[in-house]
This record gives sequence, structure tokens and C-alpha cells, in this order.
Amino acid sequence: MQLGDPTRRTRWLRPLRKKPWVVYSQRPFAGPRKLLDYLGRYTHRVAISNHRILGCEDGLVRFHYRDRRDGGDRRKELSLPADEFIGRFLKHVLPDGFMRIRHYGLLANRGKTERLTQVRRLLGARRFVKEEDEQPHTAADWMRLLLGIEIDRCPCCGDLLRQESLPPISSQFVTSPRLPISIDTSPRGPPSCDSTSSRAPP
Repeated sequence: MQLGDPTRRTRWLRPLRKKPWVVYSQRPFAGPRKLLDYLGRYTHRVAISNHRILGCEDGLVRFHYRDRRDGGDRRKELSLPADEFIGRFLKHVLPDGFMRIRHYGLLANRGKTERLTQVRRLLGARRFVKEEDEQPHTAADWMRLLLGIEIDRCPCCGDLLRQESLPPISSQFVTSPRLPISIDTSPRGPPSCDSTSSRAPP
């Protein structure tokens, strides 16, 4: 049978959809917590986090890892050529069309909206809608949420930074010879955001 033909494929799948399938999920030997910890390393983490990379010099990437065969408690270091390191990293990248987490049952993508609406109606539960402000949209929002850093505020005074366009460069500055610049190297205190102190002398 040619399953590439949509009509034949639908005819072949129709009796399978009507079959009362029973999914058997074996109880995990080490308990559900150990299973979630194992699966979480593959579903919600990258192949290697940034803090594990110790350096990249002379075409070699140096990083640390834990040897599971040696008890997993000893931290070891390894250096790999950059192309070998990138090759190992790309083995953890899913090809196009593959999904890292696939839901079944009520949360399956096909018809999920209709099923969840019916479940909420039967349970008498209202639909939970997140406020628009709770979702980070910009890079500044993500930095504030993840690292607590306000990249859109001045580190000295805490005032909100403004973006202004520079005026176009006049031709007289482009063709004029460069003037000598004097640099004051005398010790000073910390930088200030006061407009009078940061203004250049005439």
C-alpha cells in the first residue's frame, strides 16, 4: 500500500483511530523524581552551559565535565579541537520538523484547544489568561527577569536611558585636518552623571 497517497493513508488510518488503544507506562524503578531529573537534562537544558566552558585558545575549547563512570562527583577537564566541539554540540540540535517534547492525550496538538475547552467546561473551571505585562518581550525585559540587570538605565544615577540620533557630519569636519587632543590623566573620583561635571571644557 502506498501511504504517500493521502486517500489511501486516510483509509488505512481510519480503523486504527477507532481502535481502543491502551497505553502501558511502566512504573519507574527509581521513582518519578529520578525519572524527571533524568529527562529534564535532555528537554530543558542545552548540551553544555556557558559556565562549563573554561576557555578557547589556539583552536582548542577547554571545558569541565563530570565523569558518570567515575561516580559523577569528580570534576574533570577536557580540551577538544573547535570543530570536534562544535560537531558534538550540533548532535544535540534537533533537525527541522522534530519536536523535543511531544504531548499526547488531552494536550496533543491536534484538537488541543477544543478538548481543553470542553474539560474546563465540564470541571467548571475558568480559563487562565496571563497578563500581557507578565510576558517579557524585549532583551531588557529578559535581562531584568533572569539576571536582575537594568540595561536600559544608567548605572550611576539609575535614570532611564534615552536614544537620540546623531546629527549628520558636516563636510568641514571631514576635510579639516585633525587637531591635537589633550588628555587629562590626573586622578579623579568615580564617574558622575551630573551634566555640569561631565561637560567638556570649551
